[in-house]
Amino acid sequence: ASILAPSPRAPLNPSDGPPGRYILRSRSSRRGALACRWGPTCWRELQVLFRKLYGPMWKSTFGKYKNVNIGSPEILEQLLRQEGKYPMRSDMALWKEHRDIRQLPYGPFTEEGERWYRLRQVLNQRMLKPSEAMLYAGAINEVVSDLMARLQAERAGSPSGVLVGDLANLLYRFALEGISYILFETRIGCLEREIPAETRHFIAAIGLMLKNSIFATVLPQWTGTPSSPSVAGRH
Repeated sequence: ASILAPSPRAPLNPSDGPPGRYILRSRSSRRGALACRWGPTCWRELQVLFRKLYGPMWKSTFGKYKNVNIGSPEILEQLLRQEGKYPMRSDMALWKEHRDIRQLPYGPFTEEGERWYRLRQVLNQRMLKPSEAMLYAGAINEVVSDLMARLQAERAGSPSGVLVGDLANLLYRFALEGISYILFETRIGCLEREIPAETRHFIAAIGLMLKNSIFATVLPQWTGTPSSPSVAGRH
């Protein structure tokens, strides 16, 4: 128990990070070039760069959001161990507005406080109890077997005979295939050599949604209202 208890630490003081409009700067510098690219690789590179420039914790501004960025596993551990019964979630204003406009209820991703806790308890009962988790073992084993077969095929098709060209992409497809099989009890073909067109469109739609969520963060508030359906519908 003493190992899990948070030890007293000195107050955490993040350093000043990049300027508020940094992400929208031109490509004239290495940092600007990184900021103008989008995707997981870009953000990882920026994190590494900012960690060197500003230390293990720094402040930044993106749109109307003021952020504290953590580039240290030790500080992140300290933060997570200090969370209480109801963790503080990231601001989900865009996601909540999207659901409010369509009169949809919130879920574990958008709820907060006691309502989030109640939803999470129900979810835990169905996903984390060993007796319940055993129900998904067969489906997970099937998807894992297909992943191993796909890895072998990717290696065999590479010039060296041992290299997997885009492992991250393959792992994303593996995760989506497993989740879809559990939720929908249907295989959607993410691990096939030729991914079905409908599945490709689904994956592309998720990627576009995540990318546009970043852009929507810095748009003026009026662009996301029902009075502007061309913008609100896209996001």
